[in-house]
Amino acid sequence: MRMRMDVAEKITALKAQVQSLLKRNQLRRPASLGRGWTKPFRGWLQREVCAPGEPGTPARCAVGPGGRAALASLLRQLESLEDEEPASATTSRKRRYTSGLGSAE
Repeated sequence: MRMRMDVAEKITALKAQVQSLLKRNQLRRPASLGRGWTKPFRGWLQREVCAPGEPGTPARCAVGPGGRAALASLLRQLESLEDEEPASATTSRKRRYTSGLGSAE
């Protein structure tokens, strides 16, 4: 249970860091993407905010190289933690339901 809470807190902190980076660079999400961390919003972050340009062309990025690197890192961390979150929830449930089986005899 504690691990799941730690992962959830880290995810919340990472999302806040991404929002701060967007605000610092005066970027606003398009209204068409909806509210929250939807798939379209994440796609917009990848495509429009932190996408480098094609080789030989300038980057079409809304933030500078440092901001682009920071955002890419935050998104990788977020993805990794979100992959970990369901596993920690499953583990805690298994532990809770199997811990009482041996003592019932």
